[in-house]
Amino acid sequence: MASLKQATQPSDNPHNEYLLLAEQTGAFGLLLFVALLVMPGAEAKKRGLPADERRLIEGTALAMALGCLVNSLLFDSQQGHFFILMTSLLLATDKKRIQD
Repeated sequence: MASLKQATQPSDNPHNEYLLLAEQTGAFGLLLFVALLVMPGAEAKKRGLPADERRLIEGTALAMALGCLVNSLLFDSQQGHFFILMTSLLLATDKKRIQD
């Protein structure tokens, strides 16, 4: 077998957001991150949003939570911005429209 003689490059991305946050901020930071994932769904329920809109918010949070198991999505800029933008847009609903 031929040797490729390629050096492995160290990575600063652990490919697990939960491990990264636990290492950087401890248990308190990890709990705050879990709260960040849970709060959009709780806020949608508190506001009384229609079921379809609540499912969109919950689906976005669930996708982020599951994605963070295998990658550092907040550490990677685009996915973190997508999560924040989508949850804020989905929660920015007109209260008049809900009541009608």
